[in-house]
Amino acid sequence: MPTKSPILFDWSLAMGLIAPYTAPELAGFKARGDVSGHPYLKDGPITTSRIVAFDAGRKVLRTENRFYRLGNMSHDFKRWLRKNNYKIADYNLNKHLIPRRHLWSVMA
Repeated sequence: MPTKSPILFDWSLAMGLIAPYTAPELAGFKARGDVSGHPYLKDGPITTSRIVAFDAGRKVLRTENRFYRLGNMSHDFKRWLRKNNYKIADYNLNKHLIPRRHLWSVMA
């Protein structure tokens, strides 16, 4: 049975460059927050690798390296979204949909 994916609490999304000289249109999004249960990092603040799939409804995201379960969104990020008239759905990060069979291993 696969182990549970780490949980990211107090999370937000931020633009992140892939390499120092990445063109802005090629920059991806990363998640920031407090991680719990990561197999290699101690619990606390992190910035993930580039996000390749994101599903706020299912509270899961996939980075280049692993799946994360999502806890509560950062209050500052929620406020910023409201202030700028954005919705989390405005982040078009579902380049690749996360198949249900993979979600089971993430949520188990």
